[in-house]
Amino acid sequence: MTAYILKRWPRFDNFLTLFNTKLGKPAQRHLLNLMIAFIMSDGRKNMAGLNRALCGSTHPSCLSRFIGEVEWGEQVLEQTRLNELNRRVRRYIQAQTKAGSDANPTLPAFLCKVVVSRSLPAHSNPRCGIKAYNYRLFVSSDPALGGKTVCEFYSVRWEIETFHAQAKELLGLDHNQCWRERNVWRMWTLLLITYSYLLLEAVEHWEDYAQKGQTSVNIAQVVAHHKREAQRGLAHFFYQKALDGCPLEQVLAQIAA
Repeated sequence: MTAYILKRWPRFDNFLTLFNTKLGKPAQRHLLNLMIAFIMSDGRKNMAGLNRALCGSTHPSCLSRFIGEVEWGEQVLEQTRLNELNRRVRRYIQAQTKAGSDANPTLPAFLCKVVVSRSLPAHSNPRCGIKAYNYRLFVSSDPALGGKTVCEFYSVRWEIETFHAQAKELLGLDHNQCWRERNVWRMWTLLLITYSYLLLEAVEHWEDYAQKGQTSVNIAQVVAHHKREAQRGLAHFFYQKALDGCPLEQVLAQIAA
């Protein structure tokens, strides 16, 4: 049944291949099912909720054993995720920006740089003699950064806020009920891998998810699209089983309890 979902998510399997080389075959299957469950589950994404969303006939204890007992390196998977993100970000920046850097010559490390910007209020008269400007000050402990770069770094701060909101609302970042520290890190690592896939889809393939008139999409649209396509994949699975004349009991045996 999972194969029918993967047919509807054309780039998901390729992304997962990056991590499969670090895992054994049973662990690869659990990783696949967990990432699908993170995206498809509508309820709480704790152990019980993810188990209910798993595709295939798997015992409810399999997820708990994979997270708490099976030996696999969460640090290795996290480093693989970061390496891939860095590679894709560099490629994206090279494609979107001009060559060159706005960095200044290296200065003593104990200095700091203050970038000052000013703008007139919305309804002020730009021709009046005395102008009441609105000033913004951006401070950086790295004086080698150019003014443009400092402002870009500050603009990313909002992305951190939206990440936490999206990770909680869409992937259940705050639903983790594991007690052991290693298990908590493992669940968060798998969640971040799922989030990274969705983020790359939203940035690099936004045309596949955009509605008419949109020039960018958010992760919620990507998740909604994947859920819709997964449901179509499941419908295709049941339709094919009906065409093949499979008994109902046999079909039910392939569905997670």
